[in-house]
Amino acid sequence: MYLSLFLIVLVNIGGYFICNLFVAFLLLSIVQLTPVNIWVLNNIFAIFLNIAAASIGPILYFNSGEYRIAFKRAFVDVKKLLKLNKSGVSTINVVIANNQKEMKITPVRARNMCRSCRYEKCLREGMLTSSVQNQYEQTNSNHSNSLPLLPSESGIGNKRFVSGIEQQKYKDNFINHQSPQYTHLHRMMEGYQQFKSLRKAGQAMIGVFSLSALSGGELPRSHIDTYMKICKINISIMHDILERFFYPFNEVPAADKLKLTHYYGQMFCNAERAFQTYLRFGPGEDLLIMPDGGYVSLTEFHLFFKDSKQVTSEPEQIARVFHNAIQYLIANVVPHMRNIAMQEEEMVALMGMFLWTDSIDISEQSLSKAMQVRNEIIVDLHKYYREIGLNEEGISVRIANLFLLVPKIENVVKMMQENAAITKLFDMMNISEPICMGHV
Repeated sequence: MYLSLFLIVLVNIGGYFICNLFVAFLLLSIVQLTPVNIWVLNNIFAIFLNIAAASIGPILYFNSGEYRIAFKRAFVDVKKLLKLNKSGVSTINVVIANNQKEMKITPVRARNMCRSCRYEKCLREGMLTSSVQNQYEQTNSNHSNSLPLLPSESGIGNKRFVSGIEQQKYKDNFINHQSPQYTHLHRMMEGYQQFKSLRKAGQAMIGVFSLSALSGGELPRSHIDTYMKICKINISIMHDILERFFYPFNEVPAADKLKLTHYYGQMFCNAERAFQTYLRFGPGEDLLIMPDGGYVSLTEFHLFFKDSKQVTSEPEQIARVFHNAIQYLIANVVPHMRNIAMQEEEMVALMGMFLWTDSIDISEQSLSKAMQVRNEIIVDLHKYYREIGLNEEGISVRIANLFLLVPKIENVVKMMQENAAITKLFDMMNISEPICMGHV
């Protein structure tokens, strides 16, 4: 049997090579040796060799399905059948020795998308925002000392999450904030991301702290002078974000806007720096992130006021005045966020709740809008929790624990205002802008 196979192979190879030589000599005797003719002859030889390989390929292919040495590529028939399926992904059917395999490729039309469409498609496919490079960091993207993102720059910034939910499952089911099923959450999330980017740009613009220092492993120490400068910038950014991303705030009358935002700045500022502290530091540390991007230590809080022209009293005395409020933030608010493994989406939901208060001083129309938006934010939260896999009981517990933060933050604001009144009464500082310290 093997001898007959060998003879068949030998006859096939010999016959085709003799045929090739005959045709070659025939053509050489007729045509002139020009580059074009040589190219034609080369292609004729290649065609004959392919025909020979195709005819001996099935003989060398056994039922085991394995390829044989030199003829491995000869009988591999690759047919590229581009068929667009329902999911919009092209497929290539690769036929290898009668065994079909399928692999997916990116359709040509996907490469013609604009940047916005590609970004939206990536979000729908589960892309994490932490994987997206900010534009102002692209110039240094090829440097070996590229800056890592702060934990707050990620949609899921914290590795810890709700008890009983696996991190990978959360990533797989990551919320699509651009989905139309969310009434306010996706726009508010977009506004919060804008706020953080503009705040970081403002911190760099001041020039006291570099971006590498703010994003590095060791944060710089905060100081009241830089704190005052960045607070002015933050107030301007915050009002712009509310107008653009917290609908329908832009439709509220100007008088009602002032009343709705009267305490909003202090509530948001204290909640947000507690949230950044929880993301940045571990339990047991007496450190607090400040709006200028630096930190203060409770045991060395007097250094925050040292060597400032705005301070007219001893730094130690002012530190003692604000000590209880700062301690309450570090010892009560930050641990609460850590215990519930608070997420950025929940921080944004609190921002909305801080804004849309049911104040009796606003008009009936604005009050009706505020109540409606608050209800819609709670519904968005409920959908978000369902999206990440919580059951009804877990959702109720989660929302209750989240909203228990509101009275704690209100207590911080009240303490800050009382402390600021003391410093004003005794003329200890000449400042009026730092909203986090209770000055308005």
